[in-house]
Amino acid sequence: MNKTKSRFIYLSISIFTISALLMLAGCSKKTTSTTSAGTTTITTTATTSTQTLQYSINSTSKTGIGTYLVDGKGLTLYWTSRDSIGQSNITGATLANWPVFYVSNISVPSLLNSSDFGSITRTDGSKQTTFKGWPLYYYIKDQLAGDTLGQGLAGVWFAVNPATSAPPAPISTTALSTVTTLTSFPYQGSGTGNWSGQITYNNKTYSISGTMSVTVDSNGVFSGSISSDKTGGTADTVISAQVDPNGNLTGTVSFTVSGTIFITNWQGKITASGNSLNMQGTWTSQYGSGTFSGTGTTSK
Repeated sequence: MNKTKSRFIYLSISIFTISALLMLAGCSKKTTSTTSAGTTTITTTATTSTQTLQYSINSTSKTGIGTYLVDGKGLTLYWTSRDSIGQSNITGATLANWPVFYVSNISVPSLLNSSDFGSITRTDGSKQTTFKGWPLYYYIKDQLAGDTLGQGLAGVWFAVNPATSAPPAPISTTALSTVTTLTSFPYQGSGTGNWSGQITYNNKTYSISGTMSVTVDSNGVFSGSISSDKTGGTADTVISAQVDPNGNLTGTVSFTVSGTIFITNWQGKITASGNSLNMQGTWTSQYGSGTFSGTGTTSK
């Protein structure tokens, strides 16, 4: 009887042990399965998120512009009709306002074609990313995703529309209604001038004036500096301007009043008599308007 009881107890312990091991195995399998499934889910989610963040170039859209290219952080990418396929003609002061965009690895969503992107080597040996052969740039005033302050500037800078194969043709002076414009000289030279006007913002009217010191290169590209008399505010020297063969001036300038940046449309005319240059025109924005004038000499 004791022997039978011992066998029963041993058998029970064995069955219990086997059951426990099976349960542990089952739990382990379930845990492994759960862990595996959980890991897969987490990995998939992380991978999807990472891929989104890792796109070096993407596209977005905005009312008034449509679809355009952005970098991995959402900053707008631009191209210009001053360039040509495989060739950047932007240098000097203009390049300081329109920094080169370059990424070594092209990663794009399915809506874009990675084969449309490439790179060129600039004259200084640095690299620049291209879209359909056209060099890509940032605009120095764009600080946040969604900023498109460079759109249409000087009639030659545009956010990149991925549905097209080249930048739009230059905008004529009369077409510049929402783009800032600044004076530029029809001949290579330099000059100085004055500007003034009023800005009304948040129910306050500000009188503003300053001086200009400007130059233009042999291609008619304008650069220089603008000063302001406003306390705590200066006119930004972010200038992109061009003069057409008829002496019509187009370009860009912005200035700060009480911490607010105002972008204005400057349009005018340059005339020349011998080695003397004369410029005059007006500037406008949705917040105000003013005038500018100046004189200079050619250096051609």
